Amino acid sequence: MLLIFIFFPFLAFLFCLKDLRKRQNALIFIAFYALFGYANHFGLATADISRIAYIFQFYDRYFDPNNFLDPFLRGYSADVYKNIIMSIVWHFTDNPKVFCAVMALVYGILSYAVYVKVYELWGRKYDKFFYIYILICLSNISLVHLTGLRFFTGALLYILSVYNFIMGDKKWIIGIFLAPFCHFALWVALFGFVIYLLGRTLLARKHLCRILVLTCLAFSFVNLGGISKKYLNQMDVENQAVNIKARAYMKEDEYLRRSSASEQSAYRQANQMFTSFFEIVCRVGLAIVLLKLLSKQNKLVQSSKMRKFFAFCFLFSCMSILAVGINAEIKRFICVSWCFVLLYIAYICGCNLKFNIKRYEGLILCSNFYWICYLFINAPRLVDVSLWFLPVPYIILDGIGYRIAWGLI
Repeated sequence: MLLIFIFFPFLAFLFCLKDLRKRQNALIFIAFYALFGYANHFGLATADISRIAYIFQFYDRYFDPNNFLDPFLRGYSADVYKNIIMSIVWHFTDNPKVFCAVMALVYGILSYAVYVKVYELWGRKYDKFFYIYILICLSNISLVHLTGLRFFTGALLYILSVYNFIMGDKKWIIGIFLAPFCHFALWVALFGFVIYLLGRTLLARKHLCRILVLTCLAFSFVNLGGISKKYLNQMDVENQAVNIKARAYMKEDEYLRRSSASEQSAYRQANQMFTSFFEIVCRVGLAIVLLKLLSKQNKLVQSSKMRKFFAFCFLFSCMSILAVGINAEIKRFICVSWCFVLLYIAYICGCNLKFNIKRYEGLILCSNFYWICYLFINAPRLVDVSLWFLPVPYIILDGIGYRIAWGLI
């Protein structure tokens, strides 16, 4: 299989998904993620990965490569993770492709560590229903989400850390607290973990839980950003990057600033309608799945640790649904919530043979249809076409000496 990877990396990647529990398949999975990062052509200038890669080319002009804390301490950066990778890689090369390969390597390791648990928890035959399920899982935080690599790298670390912590490995509390230093928005996730610690006994009151889900869903359609911003303006945070980030996530005119339909092309209008509709479907579907799982809690065979994990999934998902009302960009937390819920359902499938996954899979598939489309449509657009057809040596040689031509600074 490793030989196939050298000559046909994409084909080997597809084969490795058959069973990620095998060590060889794990290596191919992670290596393909790194190769995907290396093959990025940075054509989407607005993407997080493109802006960061451009800054990396001239890192020493703006910051001290020997002090990764410098941008954070000077208020130019709200997180630390990318600066650590920049400081390390810059000492070897200023090639943005190599930098993104390293970032994608970390992203791939965390993705593997999360998604291999679906294989381990499933406890059934790997049939067509499983592979549809794993496709849904891989689409929620996918290769394409490398465009927002800081948030989703931190999100994967957070998912892995929370799961292992609840399963009894308490040292993973470190990962939970480190996640916000990958991306500022993950302070919300840390707050969600605190909510779980304080309110995990809430699930004993199912009627109250149903009201909570429906209330959060209702408020997700309300512009809460303006309310939040009024309180934020009364706070004085020394780090200017943190100030800017916080206000960016709480724009009271978020909905008013959207371009009028007359100023947009027909394609743009159709794309916005498609996206808006399926974002609603995604969070409504999440709420329905939570309610269905909640109603079955007394009938399901599960360990006490998994009951605690479901309590976390439930409370974190409610928070994520509610947070959409603060800013549309926080919809990314819905993906994180789905990853938690999909891990839990995989476990339920393994411990409850009477649990009919077919009844859930249609709903889950429809709810995540947007992210599946997002993966298949955008993956070919973000990287050089050589990734899909040509051998690894050619892809690597083609990227030697690469420079991003456009400028953002």
